[in-house]
Amino acid sequence: MLTGLLLKYLVLAPLTGHELSNRSNVRRMRHGTHFVESVSMLAYNRSMNTVIEKRSAGGIVHSEGKFLVIKAIPYDETILPKGTIEEGETPEQTAVREVLEETGYKTSITVKLGEISYEFDEDDGKRYRKTVYYYLMDLIDKDAEPTPDRQEDEDFENIWLTVDEAMLQLTHDNSKNMLQKALEILEKLKEV
Repeated sequence: MLTGLLLKYLVLAPLTGHELSNRSNVRRMRHGTHFVESVSMLAYNRSMNTVIEKRSAGGIVHSEGKFLVIKAIPYDETILPKGTIEEGETPEQTAVREVLEETGYKTSITVKLGEISYEFDEDDGKRYRKTVYYYLMDLIDKDAEPTPDRQEDEDFENIWLTVDEAMLQLTHDNSKNMLQKALEILEKLKEV
């Protein structure tokens, strides 16, 4: 009975592979398309009743009918480039910087696409709410060779995909939703 009640209230938002990998000491059970935590860890997290805010920004880069994604090899995920907003940075500055660092491509922002938020627990026992700001971006120099400036633990591969390929390969529904928004905006821009 208690487990059933806990499961009712313990369903977490879908998490990225990176977030799951950082939670290796937490027992997880598959429940539909969501993960639920073991009772002991959940009780600990909920008793703290603190949510720490995190903010990131990234972009959907397009060129000649294709979209830039990155393959996060350790997590076997296909994702959009994004990263943490540093102190003193705007989300727009972060998006341009993170796309450059992770992919090596210089870009400019066309328009803001929107934002997504989700919550997750880390190995430190704390609960986080992350908000990610996404932008539609253009390549500045289509002929330039990309020179990523990735962190040591970022084992990424740049991949240019058609919209159909991207919709199939992107790991997370939130990314697919942002790509759909980007397509709608690109269609409107063609009409002008």
